[in-house]
Amino acid sequence: ECQEIPAYSIKPVPTKVSSKVKGACVLKPPVSLMATTSLSTGHALVQKDLENIPVANLSPKSVWLEKDVTLGTLEEIQEVEKAD
Repeated sequence: ECQEIPAYSIKPVPTKVSSKVKGACVLKPPVSLMATTSLSTGHALVQKDLENIPVANLSPKSVWLEKDVTLGTLEEIQEVEKAD
């Protein structure tokens, strides 16, 4: 169902994950979402089994988020070793 995101607010939105990434991962929002709707998830560390994604409305008016819109892509966390 469509979700109304009030102006200048963050609302948890139910999600459906279609990624084979395991465990914790990085959520990267699509540029097109922000460009067309003023909505963003921001970059976030999340668990793959998440049920809701916080979506921020950065505009001065309410925005409707349509059903089945891609809120981002999940990428595996790359481990980086500290250099001496």
